[in-house]
Amino acid sequence: MDAAINAEEKSRRLILRCYNTLASQQELSGVQVASYLMGWPDHYTTHDFVNLFLIGIENYLQSMLSEAKLKQQRQTI
Repeated sequence: MDAAINAEEKSRRLILRCYNTLASQQELSGVQVASYLMGWPDHYTTHDFVNLFLIGIENYLQSMLSEAKLKQQRQTI
């Protein structure tokens, strides 16, 4: 049981570290914000990227963690 809790805590910390890394990469400068509001490009690239909505990812991870906890509780009963 202790090993399972330890593994769960390690998993939780890994996910939190990954999420924080992603969230820290989304900071924008004043020039980028002004360019966006004016409809001007804020950078030039040879690739097309898609938006990554971190709230959706966080909600998904939270629901998966809740499901895992419920499943574990059912197994111990």
